[in-house]
Amino acid sequence: MQAIKRLVLLVCALALFAVPATANATITTKTIDYGPFTIPAGNGDPHDHENAGMITNQIVSNIAKPCTGCTIIGVTPDLVYTDGTKATISQGPMLHHAMFAAQSSGKSDVTCAGKGPGLLGERFFASGDERTPVDLTALPYGYKVNSSETWNMVFDLMNWATTSKSVKIRMTWKYANRWAASATGMPSAA
Repeated sequence: MQAIKRLVLLVCALALFAVPATANATITTKTIDYGPFTIPAGNGDPHDHENAGMITNQIVSNIAKPCTGCTIIGVTPDLVYTDGTKATISQGPMLHHAMFAAQSSGKSDVTCAGKGPGLLGERFFASGDERTPVDLTALPYGYKVNSSETWNMVFDLMNWATTSKSVKIRMTWKYANRWAASATGMPSAA
């Protein structure tokens, strides 16, 4: 029991000296719209999933990356109309899911390498209609983007409105292109 207490105290003490990965880094935010995609009309009933308009598990290869030789430290997903206004389920469209994967030498999917969703590469981010942002700027972590990798996306969109809807998947990426030498656990950007 004493050893566990000492270990916990040591971890807490070390945490006091941890430097955020973004210390002395150049931070950039870039928004990329993927699409447009036209979702077919549904029947108007948001409880009827069988008759909603759908684009089911569409794969898009070699999509735009926000940067190369950098480290992703934040991402905010969204679904917008082609004019840039927010598209919400109350208007019909729903971002059922969007998943991003990177393909390059040295990157493979941890759970499905070489089969199923792993064929798209190493999965590194996914979201649904909750559109939860991720912000790692205060932590010594991030997702390294190699200059030679390509990104792929698979998405599923639904629409309950009785008219088709044209939307874009909007991703706001935050990345660092230089790291402080004292940042722990952080790979340096190439």
